[in-house]
Amino acid sequence: MISETFSVSPTNSEAILTSYLWEPSLQQSPDNRWQPELRPAVIICPGGAYVFLSDREAEPVAMQFYAKGLQVFVLRYSILEESRYPNPLEEASRAIWLVRSHAKEWGIDEQKIIFGGFSAGGHLTSLIGTRWNEPGLAERLRIPVEGNKPNGLILCYAKFEPIDETLIDLVTPEQLGHMLRVYDQRADGIKNVSSFTPPSFIWHTVQDETVPVDESLRFALKCQQEQVPFELHAYAEGEHGLSLSNDLSDYRKYHPVNVEGWVTLCVNWFKHILDF
Repeated sequence: MISETFSVSPTNSEAILTSYLWEPSLQQSPDNRWQPELRPAVIICPGGAYVFLSDREAEPVAMQFYAKGLQVFVLRYSILEESRYPNPLEEASRAIWLVRSHAKEWGIDEQKIIFGGFSAGGHLTSLIGTRWNEPGLAERLRIPVEGNKPNGLILCYAKFEPIDETLIDLVTPEQLGHMLRVYDQRADGIKNVSSFTPPSFIWHTVQDETVPVDESLRFALKCQQEQVPFELHAYAEGEHGLSLSNDLSDYRKYHPVNVEGWVTLCVNWFKHILDF
């Protein structure tokens, strides 16, 4: 495995992208049939309400996708007051362009870059998925048009919307970072869905009391209205923050039936959608 870190912000040294790349074997078979020349890639964003970044939703998840044969990255984006719009959007854009611009070097298919996240990381995923073509963004970052476009989205119990304007006075910086605490229509991951939104794999649990499942349902409905391909799994049981829903990544005593299989379902769906 090749693992390196890269800065994705000119002002925040803690905003970094970490790679987990398949290393070419030193003992190749004569026809090199055992591994592909180019692999799809996935960029993972942990959750944490833009207050912290959850380790359980970072490297453990990356290793699951790595084991499925993908090139994997973890994006540690800006939090707290540094998360004000458009900082995380720009960091996600730089991360995607960094992967795409090094695709050949890193053994990646540049048209098969998937962006995913959990909870607040899911919010950032919806943000890059619906605002990648925001007027002036590519020019401001000095990247090619569509250089920051994800080819697919993974939305895990995502918080799609900043807090409702009527509740703003009830939350503090300790509860929610700036991105979710201060309402900005540009950061609304449901309102901004359009025909330009990439194919989306969505999962949530019906029992989630932190981020209600109806946010994922409304995102899926908006995708249907805009004719965006999606797959939605609404698991009957499970609280917020399940990550991989197993004993090693999630220390809860109870893991709902079926939820642990979401990674396999996700990869299989994208194999069909993106043809890999």
